[in-house]
Formats: sequence, C-alpha cells, structure tokens
Amino acid sequence: MEPATLVKARMIGSTGEIVSTVGLLFPMLVPIPIVALAVGGPLVTAGTIAIVIALKRISEAIKQPKVYRFAFYSVAATVAGVAAAVLLMLAWPPAYASMLGNPDPYVYAFTFPWYYLLGTIAVAVTSTIFAIISALFLKKSLDIVGDRLSIKTFKTSGLLLVLGAVLAIVIVGIYISIAGYIVLATAFYTIRGESEWP
Repeated sequence: MEPATLVKARMIGSTGEIVSTVGLLFPMLVPIPIVALAVGGPLVTAGTIAIVIALKRISEAIKQPKVYRFAFYSVAATVAGVAAAVLLMLAWPPAYASMLGNPDPYVYAFTFPWYYLLGTIAVAVTSTIFAIISALFLKKSLDIVGDRLSIKTFKTSGLLLVLGAVLAIVIVGIYISIAGYIVLATAFYTIRGESEWP
C-alpha cells in the first residue's frame, strides 16, 4: 500500500464526485435546456476525469492495474455512447428524407410523427445500452477497490450505478445514478489517511 497516494486519490476522487453530482443535478435545477447542458455537461466531464485520475492513483497504490483499466473502459464506453447517440440523432432524419426524395426531413415531423417517436426510442435505447456497459466496467473497478481497501461503499456505489444505468430509460434511473455518485463520493472520502495505516 502507498498511503500518501491513497490520500491524494481520496481528495481527487471525492472532489470529482461532488462536481459530477452537481453537474447531474444542474438540469433538474435549471429549466433552460441549453444552459443546463452548457453548465452541467462540463461539470460532469470534469468530475469524471477527476474520478478516473483518482482510480488510477488507487490502482498504483494497491498494485492492481485492472482498477484503472476498467475505469478507462468505462469512460471509453460513455464517450462511444454519446457519439453514437449524436450520430444517430443527426443521421436519422436525413436518411428518412432521402428515402422520400425530399431534402428537408423536418417537413415530415407532423406527417409521420411515429418516425420521430421511433428515432427518440432508438437514441434512448442506444444511450442506455452504452450506459449499462460503462457502469458494468466501472463496477468491476470499484469492486476491486472495495475489496482491497475493505470499504464496502465502493461496491455499493458500483451496484447503484449499474441499477441506475439499467433503469435510465425511465426517470427513476437518474435518481438511482445520483444516489450512486453520492455513495461513491462518500467511499472516496472514507479512504484512510496516511496516519491511519498501520
């Protein structure tokens, strides 16, 4: 064990979790979508980067490279999911319009509302699938940390994040994910300090 490294991980990880949680809560507090996205998005991104850095430090301290590897895979899955959802949203209407021979796909928004409903469902399902994959990788990382540091809240947070991802397609999943992030912040904060190691 490297207590000094773990202390730094505690500070970085708990701070990152607080920032991420604020970013997730921001859209609920601010009803203007573009403002919520402009502020909440960067906060969640910054918090996630801090969490990955913290897990990398823990990985080095406990000599378990899988901790960082799984965390990296989790972030990669999240980025891939966002990219897939954005591409799907951009590509879906033009693809449909080209089939009808019209350059303006939005002309059909009211004529074919079921098409846009299917598009929304496709984006939601795609996002949920990648969110589940990301959460599963993160859970693997947190399970190792929880076992090696004997802090069960790491494992609990991982389970909550997976449940939140699975239920993300319904509103309750968002609240479960937020609870998972709060528990994870607590888990980081309870990492023992240098003077507490034997």
